[in-house]
Amino acid sequence: LKLSDPHDKSIFDAIWTRQLHNPKAFWAPYPFPSIALDDPTFVRPIPRNSWGGATQALTALRAPRWMEHYGKHAELKHLMQQW
Repeated sequence: LKLSDPHDKSIFDAIWTRQLHNPKAFWAPYPFPSIALDDPTFVRPIPRNSWGGATQALTALRAPRWMEHYGKHAELKHLMQQW
């Protein structure tokens, strides 16, 4: 998506607000779990030694590839501090 294109920017803003930066979805205490926290198929209570929904360090390591491009410098800093 190109942020200079108003249509593309509105798509990014919607995804960012509704999913990625939403604490009820993917912006968990350790951001970017493998499934949205508000997904009805997210298993609760979480059984011992469950990998379902776990946040992924590899995702956090790859995050800088797009977050800085889309102007999310402060959020990237927060994400890295969590890790």
